[in-house]
Amino acid sequence: MVLTTAFVIKILKIVLFSGYFVGFCFVGSTGNTGTTEFKPALRVRKKQRCPRVVGSVGLSLRYTSMANSIFRTRLISSVATAVRHAHDAAELDHLGVRGRLREVALQELIRPLLPNGIHAGTGIVVDSDGRKSNQIDIIIYSTSLLPPFMKVEEQVFVPVEACIQAIEVKSCLTADEMRDAVTKARSIKGLNVLMNDAVPFKVSPIFSLFGFASDLTGDAKTEKDRYLECNPPIQGSSFVLLNDICVVGKGYWKMDDTPSGWTFVSPTQEYDEVISMLAMAANSIPHWMRYRGVPQFGSYVQIS
Repeated sequence: MVLTTAFVIKILKIVLFSGYFVGFCFVGSTGNTGTTEFKPALRVRKKQRCPRVVGSVGLSLRYTSMANSIFRTRLISSVATAVRHAHDAAELDHLGVRGRLREVALQELIRPLLPNGIHAGTGIVVDSDGRKSNQIDIIIYSTSLLPPFMKVEEQVFVPVEACIQAIEVKSCLTADEMRDAVTKARSIKGLNVLMNDAVPFKVSPIFSLFGFASDLTGDAKTEKDRYLECNPPIQGSSFVLLNDICVVGKGYWKMDDTPSGWTFVSPTQEYDEVISMLAMAANSIPHWMRYRGVPQFGSYVQIS
């Protein structure tokens, strides 16, 4: 039996409404690459706003610890269904189909959270200099910024200025899979983002890592620790490679402006680790759109 993408999506189609409100603020600073990186920071205090910092870009949202019980219940149910489908995929012998099933499971969780003009697909991100990223499992992009160059079903070639977030999906996160994710993140963050009069700095896409499972056992080592082993922080640099990491049943880690540089959300039976990642993805869209300005498509086709 041949499983087409359309058939897989039909099986895994999940209908949900997004109403899980989690407050984040974003503080960005320019690193040694000349690219402004924003770090999402979760806060628990109500109506607190991020301070403006000289030489930085402060983005703020109001905070609330409240959640609509109907929306939250539906989202929890949808996450549970996606996790179950991902586990069922383990019974398949075909590695490629198994991996794609899990990508679709997460992608169908994300799609209902996206506003008009924002889409999710899989493919490659490119820049105006001809560079391109590795194959990316899930690309969240805006057609109102720049159109994709090619789109064949779910496969897209997206200009980096239109790419808001790239997500790498792993069936089971291992040391090798972490190194692979870091390599793909470098391929995204190394692309040249065009600046314009409206935006005097560069904003790279968010890069997220999602795993349905992990080979780590016990509490001695976390996925954040494993990531830092692959990509040790450089003193004095604010450059961000992986913005956040989520592993079902293990937790959610995201870089932010706290003293430790990270915020952690513990796993729960209601999948709060997954819900936190989905909330961050949804909340970040309007801010990345604002700071992308009005990119010019002519830079991709005209010889200067």
